[in-house]
Amino acid sequence: MKLSEIDDCSICPLPGEGLCPGGMACYGGEPIEPPCTSWDGDEDVEDYIESVHASILEREEYEDRLREEREKKKRKNEIAKRKRQYLNIYCYSEKHDVKSLKKQIKSYESIERFADSIATAFNITNEMFRYPERKEVNPEITERLKSLREKLKEAEQKLKDKQKECRNTEKYKSIGKEQEDEEKH
Repeated sequence: MKLSEIDDCSICPLPGEGLCPGGMACYGGEPIEPPCTSWDGDEDVEDYIESVHASILEREEYEDRLREEREKKKRKNEIAKRKRQYLNIYCYSEKHDVKSLKKQIKSYESIERFADSIATAFNITNEMFRYPERKEVNPEITERLKSLREKLKEAEQKLKDKQKECRNTEKYKSIGKEQEDEEKH
């Protein structure tokens, strides 16, 4: 049977296939046009039904792939999160040392900048009035800052070594393995 031969909803096979609401219908106040309003009359009804079912199946497969990809990405992110948490716990003291040294360096840099600005202001004023006295930033501050930066490099290297050690532990490597094993079975 050709689509052009269908002139009444009572002889149309589309409602029985679940592909047509059977005439005009409303969904949420919006009219839904039946497929017969836009089809090519020369097409065979069975071919049309097969093509619609094929497109529905293709869409469902596409949605399934998207869902699987989202779930896979979610599982991967969860595993990465658990590994980061374990790494943070394993390297807590090293991370704390690095953070503390960075905070001290920032503090000493602020002190050095402030002392430099005061020394510069004092020296400009004395130069303006032609006084011979000049001020400098206390060299102990600069030396302490240099020492802290060296300690920071050492602490960062210790942290990297500890992280590498952590990544080689069985506990770290086993994170996520149980989920992968369950998925395989």
